[in-house]
Amino acid sequence: MGLEPLPQQTEDGQWYGFNTGAVTMSAEPESNKGNYPFVDNNHNQVLIQFKANTAEQLEQMNQHLESKGVRLLRRSEVMSYSTITNFLDSDGNLMEILLEKTA
Repeated sequence: MGLEPLPQQTEDGQWYGFNTGAVTMSAEPESNKGNYPFVDNNHNQVLIQFKANTAEQLEQMNQHLESKGVRLLRRSEVMSYSTITNFLDSDGNLMEILLEKTA
């Protein structure tokens, strides 16, 4: 496909990302879904991820979604690799906003 792998691949092989320009395409094994603290559409294995550039931008995105009645499953949850917000679209597909951890 000609996609460039992102440098932050996990050593345990549980996440792979590819640079497509303005969007990151990533893949992870279905077994990772067991770690999610919520239920998503199990028939669609796609996670659509948006990127926030700053903590302020992530908060603005959270507030915008909440103002539209979107229920956030995870709200600015700090993970080892980033801070994330998760929500479901109207079809139950998992969406994520990612603020990458800086060194």
